Amino acid sequence: ESACMKIKKANGNQNTIIKKITSLQSKGLRVLLPAVFVIAFGAIGTKTLLDSHALTAYESTGQSIVSIAQSQLGVSEYGDAYLKYTQGKREAWCADFASWVYWQAGVPVTGDSTQWRVPMAKTLATMAQNDNRYYTSRSAYVPKPGDLMFFKNSYKEYSHVAIVESVSGSKITNISGNSSNKVARTTY
Repeated sequence: ESACMKIKKANGNQNTIIKKITSLQSKGLRVLLPAVFVIAFGAIGTKTLLDSHALTAYESTGQSIVSIAQSQLGVSEYGDAYLKYTQGKREAWCADFASWVYWQAGVPVTGDSTQWRVPMAKTLATMAQNDNRYYTSRSAYVPKPGDLMFFKNSYKEYSHVAIVESVSGSKITNISGNSSNKVARTTY
């Protein structure tokens, strides 16, 4: 492959990245370069907090996301109220809840308001990684209200996702769906 072809490919990749960033910014999202954000809490029940993803919203969007999540506190699997997050599907629903909240805030995680639902934490994490909006716990990135935080199980598989409600010093408070079968608040 000639040097000229390599330069054309590199310029094409750069243009693709610039288009993605411009698209995200037009949706009110601040795009940060990948960094590493580490929180070492060890085992939390059967889950370990290993990674964090930040869909880095402007502050007002982050607060809107948090307000919507707060308004759902206590919604339970009992009585099927949670089915609005899953579009009627009976499944583990933490990622459904997170994607529903973002959709309600006007920033669907898929970028498509007609197909907003993402039913798996792993898929949400992969989307964040592909968009360079994923931060591991080793970076200087400090989570902000409205960010998503992922949890891995003992097999290092994504097993849960929560919305960051607040950060105070070394404490992070999250709101998540399917936390003991309901939308609940947890502080780590």
